[in-house]
Amino acid sequence: MKTMNKVNTVEKVDLSNYTLKQKQSLQKGYEIWCSGCLSGDWEDEGFRNEYSNNPDWIFFNSVFGEWLLIKDYEENERNRYNILVNTFS
Repeated sequence: MKTMNKVNTVEKVDLSNYTLKQKQSLQKGYEIWCSGCLSGDWEDEGFRNEYSNNPDWIFFNSVFGEWLLIKDYEENERNRYNILVNTFS
């Protein structure tokens, strides 16, 4: 992903090209991603109905979706998750 950089040996996504509103939307989308993807809530129909059309989720997924779905070595997949945690924490 072209927006990656290393800051003090902690990899983050560079969000400097996004507006404050876009960053806030990405943060909200990240929180949905954490609940839905990392804890498995997408399996719950109520969760899916509530968030699948959420504009913050849609924006987050449009920015990071393909990058997160890249199938590579397991270590690299964990690294992508860590990069997002570093970015939004």
